[in-house]
Amino acid sequence: MRNTRDFWETLAEHEPGAIRRIQDLAYRWRWEVLFVTQRPPTVGRTAQVQSQRWLHKHGFDLPAVYTTRGSRGRMAEALALDVHLDDRLENALDVASESEACSILVWRDESTFAEIAARARRLNIAIVRTVAEALEQLEAAELSVHQASPGTAVPPEDDVAAEAAALFAGLRRAFGFGKGKGRHGR
Repeated sequence: MRNTRDFWETLAEHEPGAIRRIQDLAYRWRWEVLFVTQRPPTVGRTAQVQSQRWLHKHGFDLPAVYTTRGSRGRMAEALALDVHLDDRLENALDVASESEACSILVWRDESTFAEIAARARRLNIAIVRTVAEALEQLEAAELSVHQASPGTAVPPEDDVAAEAAALFAGLRRAFGFGKGKGRHGR
């Protein structure tokens, strides 16, 4: 891997079409998406540039990529992220404990899903089997926010705080959480 030129550009998507779906939803709902990775360096381009090129190849037009070795939770808090989606339990836990972002864990292993799900929910981490499932829930939360204003596909720009509070309420419903802590009424 480390000796393979531009290795990170050679990988296939875990879920074909997921990156394009994220792009489409980001455009529709005016999401600002930041891809965070902890990829080790390889021969060739930097891990950041390889990741940007890979994301673009899979359908995300102008990906913002941040490479880090540090805490995802501290970063999520510093950037006031609303949602963090990850397929590593330690990253989801870090975000749930160190920030006020909604932490969503993608856990693909069917044999351990029920056990991990029970533990994750106790830690206020939402858990899904696929990125597609997470995106469906996130879009459902967005739709619930906008049901009050039929015919609008994007949030009104005059009341950002109310929109954020409504989104977090929708996320709590979509992922089955009760009353939670956090900014924006989450």
